[in-house]
Amino acid sequence: MIHQAYVFLFFPLMLVMMIEDIWKNAFQKQYLFGGILVAVIIGILFLVMQFKSGIYYDNLELLMDTLNAHADFQVDHGPMEAEYFWTIVENFTHNMVPEIPHHLKYGFMLICMLGPIWAMYLWIWIHAIRHSSEKREKIKYILMLMTNLAFVPVFALMNDWGRWFAALFIVGFLDILVLAWKHDEGICDSLFILGEGIRKAPALFILLILYISTFEKFEGLNFPEQVTDFYYTTYDIKCWFLSLFK
Repeated sequence: MIHQAYVFLFFPLMLVMMIEDIWKNAFQKQYLFGGILVAVIIGILFLVMQFKSGIYYDNLELLMDTLNAHADFQVDHGPMEAEYFWTIVENFTHNMVPEIPHHLKYGFMLICMLGPIWAMYLWIWIHAIRHSSEKREKIKYILMLMTNLAFVPVFALMNDWGRWFAALFIVGFLDILVLAWKHDEGICDSLFILGEGIRKAPALFILLILYISTFEKFEGLNFPEQVTDFYYTTYDIKCWFLSLFK
């Protein structure tokens, strides 16, 4: 909870769980007010951790001397300065703004290359919404999907898009997994139909698994190597194509 992006990255999963419990128990007061209380407490703690807490060092040099004295590797001073001595505005202007072209370029490529995963994820939710017999159930799924809007501030203000994409995929997967575990009717029905599709065309899904397995891991500021390679390949093709008209 002390991480500066926790509320935006992983708390949405807890929100989905609380929404499911509130709906499943017909808006009983203990579930409704309990959920609101948990959200308020975590929100307050998050704000206190971010704006009313700090470290016991007044300058970067002293912090680096202490860290390096207790580590068996050389600690990079750059992240330490940005994390503990820069303001939010300084982090945005020094870190985020210069990297915007890089993020948009490779982020778009990543979204395109992982299109099958996005499509499968959205299909599960859209099917659950469309086949809900009650309007109240449709609203529940829409609210659950809206928890993903919490990722917008992180992508807009913070630099490590590789990690944010990883969290987005993890939370999206866990949302569906938890709802299936709780026997949510709409999600279970979607997964049943998806399972039938896999049985009918296993080769297609095996190829999809093999395709996804070729990707490097998400990490920090970096995007998977395949995204970078794909970008440069398309860039070279574009340059070659434009050269034909010169």
